[in-house]
Amino acid sequence: AMQRAGFLLGVALFTVMLLLPAPDGLSVAGWRTAAVTVLMATWWFTEAVPVTLTGSLPFLALPLLGVAKPEAVAGQYM
Repeated sequence: AMQRAGFLLGVALFTVMLLLPAPDGLSVAGWRTAAVTVLMATWWFTEAVPVTLTGSLPFLALPLLGVAKPEAVAGQYM
């Protein structure tokens, strides 16, 4: 029950953040990165999905959101 709620909460927070404009002083890329971070934190805390999948979200989400190229994200992990 907690895992399902955590999964849905994470997706909901992520979606709401993407729909809202970035706060003053924060770039769109920064706001999108914050949304991915909130999603990851929610999933980690609630153990909604396996940690390996949660940890790989930046590789998937940041390039799809136009924040960074896949090789740039991979470079930060290495």
